[in-house]
Amino acid sequence: MKRKLIIGGTYAWFQARVLEIVMWIAVACHVAALVLFLVDPGSFAFDNQGRLLRQNGAWNISVPDTVFDVSIHLADGADVNVRAAVLSLVTAGALWSLVALVFHEVADACRGVTQWLREENDAGLHMPLAAHLRRIGWYLLIVFAVECVAGFIAIFIDVYVFISLGPINVWVVFGVFALLLGAVFDYAVSMQREMDGLV
Repeated sequence: MKRKLIIGGTYAWFQARVLEIVMWIAVACHVAALVLFLVDPGSFAFDNQGRLLRQNGAWNISVPDTVFDVSIHLADGADVNVRAAVLSLVTAGALWSLVALVFHEVADACRGVTQWLREENDAGLHMPLAAHLRRIGWYLLIVFAVECVAGFIAIFIDVYVFISLGPINVWVVFGVFALLLGAVFDYAVSMQREMDGLV
């Protein structure tokens, strides 16, 4: 059974690392799109599907109108709403960064657990795992905060935005759950220290 857990943990570590790299690539693409948009917003136009694109041979650079649970209206009549496009790209970059950080913590947690299983050592697991869970929880709650801030900014800069409340609740639930698990592991560490002191 332990061997299967080690294999599963190693696979989860590998997948989380790959997903982290993919997320950072997404962040880099959004930053590049933001720079190109700020340099030459006139080179971006709507295609026949309503997407904001910059055509450049085989490479198409797009500005997302939906970022996670936030939908931002990029059009100002027939023209591009520059404020909306910048808000969309900045929000997307921030959210993908947070998701990359979540996968980073998941990968580190998986590596720590599989290493603990290999060494058959009860010491040294709880504290690092608690720290990873706490960071995961805070990153997920910050995702929720970024989406709310993007919505408020959109109101102040006169941009139409729609936020889906259902999916946003998922970020909050998983964030709080990760924080609670981190607190449980912290409590386990304190109990273990008390027991070690008694012995």
